[in-house]
Amino acid sequence: MADQPPAWPQDDAGAREALLAWLEGRLPLDEAADTYARCFPPAAGMDPAKIKATWGSWSAARRRLLAQQIRRSMGDSLTD
Repeated sequence: MADQPPAWPQDDAGAREALLAWLEGRLPLDEAADTYARCFPPAAGMDPAKIKATWGSWSAARRRLLAQQIRRSMGDSLTD
């Protein structure tokens, strides 16, 4: 059996919090994208530059909607 790379846990809650912090203006885009990318294993190919480009293209209305959706989903996960 070939050596396998070490397991790399995926931090979905951390990724969601980084995105939400940026959406709500609590974290600068650069820092949020870097934090978000680090929440995924290297094989996921999360590139902070691509994340910044994508997130930076969103309108204010889209950002508000996404923040509301994330807040709702976080509330739902707390009651499950």
